[in-house]
Amino acid sequence: MAPTSPAAVPDAADSAEDVAAQALADERQLEFRARHQLTIDAQAHTLLDPKYAREMRAVPLGIESGRPVVAVADPSEKRLTAIRDLVAGEPKFVLVAPESLDALLKSRIFSESADGEPTAPPVEQRLSMTADAEPLPAPVPVVEAPAVEQAPAMAPAPVEPSSTVAPELPAVQVAAAVQAAAAAAAAIPTELFDAANVEQLAQQLAQAADTLIALQRQVQGIAAQFEQTRQELREQKEQLAAAAAKADQDRARIKSVAASLAEDVARLDQTKADLAERLSGLVQDE
Repeated sequence: MAPTSPAAVPDAADSAEDVAAQALADERQLEFRARHQLTIDAQAHTLLDPKYAREMRAVPLGIESGRPVVAVADPSEKRLTAIRDLVAGEPKFVLVAPESLDALLKSRIFSESADGEPTAPPVEQRLSMTADAEPLPAPVPVVEAPAVEQAPAMAPAPVEPSSTVAPELPAVQVAAAVQAAAAAAAAIPTELFDAANVEQLAQQLAQAADTLIALQRQVQGIAAQFEQTRQELREQKEQLAAAAAKADQDRARIKSVAASLAEDVARLDQTKADLAERLSGLVQDE
């Protein structure tokens, strides 16, 4: 969906109508939204024709979790059934105070009729209030804030397949890409968006660029540490291989010395035997 803009309802303390609406929401098991929580998507008027929104006193706020969200102040079953027939999909209803609903209906996006004739059947045939139904509260004067006008249909720009940024990609290129995206967003006519939202979006893009650059630097640092560790492991492996080769040479040398000692011991034993035999002959001669 398109970016959202704050509803034309200023922040204020909970009023008596807010308290009553909260109690009604609890009774009907609906979500209650206070004045400061209300936002309208720029394309919300496409979910329900502004004419029917004014007649039925129901304001579409946008899409949340794949479901259209519709704000009402009087959640009667006939009203909700009629809205379900007009809104595509399974709408999610939220309860607002009557004065908040009046302010939403007075916003420019719903105060002016959309181009083209509505194709839905007349609301009078769908929504008829019973005799015992409580009358809707009268509108409360509210200072109207600038609302987002309907944006002309724009063809989506082709999106190139993205790939994971490698650690070796310079941070300057990442910053340039983010700045290019910010420049492209700034090139869109400003009358399509609320000025505060455009400024906030620019700040978020700048913060995202800073965060991305910081993350890339961290990834580059981790990659450098990994490369250094791998080099150290390679050197240690080479040292271990050299130590193993030296150990093999030492073992071969020890075996050679042991064999030489064994031969010397054998010759010594033979010499001792010869001496003993000669000594025995000398004794016999005497």
